[in-house]
Amino acid sequence: MENKRYKKNFLSNVVFKLDFPTLSDYGPEKTGEFQKLVKNNFQILEEQKGIRILHKFEGTEQIEAKTTEIQKWVFFNKTKTRMISFESDNILVEFKEYTHFEDFLKIIDMVTNSLFELFPSIVSTRLGVRYINQINLEEKHPFEWDNLLNKSLLDSMNFISNKEDMSRHITLIELNKEDYRLRFQYGIANSLYPSPIIRKEFILDYDCFTFESLEKPEEILGKVKEFNEAISNMFEKSIEDGLRKVMEVAEDG
Repeated sequence: MENKRYKKNFLSNVVFKLDFPTLSDYGPEKTGEFQKLVKNNFQILEEQKGIRILHKFEGTEQIEAKTTEIQKWVFFNKTKTRMISFESDNILVEFKEYTHFEDFLKIIDMVTNSLFELFPSIVSTRLGVRYINQINLEEKHPFEWDNLLNKSLLDSMNFISNKEDMSRHITLIELNKEDYRLRFQYGIANSLYPSPIIRKEFILDYDCFTFESLEKPEEILGKVKEFNEAISNMFEKSIEDGLRKVMEVAEDG
C-alpha cells in the first residue's frame, strides 16, 4: 500500500523506546557526557525520581514485593514538545508534535548513536515504536464515522442499541508477525469519561515491538523504519477518504 504524507495529523504522541540490561556505569558522569552529545536538540535537563516495584512469586502466589527508588534524567527541547527519558535500563524518545517520519528518524539516529558511543556493549532486550492518533472533530453525532474510518472498526458499536448509554468503547487487537508484534487499540476513550459520549473523538493507537537482540545503531534504525512502514500501512487501512480530505494530502506525499 502506498503511504501518504499529510499536511495535518492527529498524532498526540509518537514514542520510541529501547530496553537493555542495566548499565553498571550509569550515573551523573555518563549522563553529562550524553547531554553534550544531544544538547543541540535537547537543551533542558531535569533529574527525576521514580519508583520500581519488583514482584516475587511462588507459583501463582505473590510472596514478596520490593520497592526501590530509581533515578532518571529527562532531556527536553526548548518548547518541551520533544523529550528523551534516560534510565539505567532503557531510553525513550517522545514527540508531542510530529511533522514527518524523516525528522523523527533523524532524532532517533542521533540518540542511538550517542548512546552507543558511551555504552558500546549495549544489546537491546526490547525495541518499540508507538503512534497514538487522537482524532477530535468539531462536529455533532459522535457515533457517525462513515467515510472517515473503516467500517470494520465501527461494527462492534452496533451491538449496543442505546449508544447514548455508552461512556467508553475500546477494542484491542494483537498481531504476531515473523519477528515483531503489533498491538492495535482503537475506539472512543471519551475525554469526559465516565460521563456519556457526546464528543466526536476516536483513537487509533499502533504499537510495534520486538524482543530481538539488536547490537548496532543501524540495526535499530532499520527496525524503526520497518515498524513505521507497518504502522503507516495499518493507518491507511483504518481511514477513509473523508478523513484524508480533512488531513489534506501533501503535494510531495
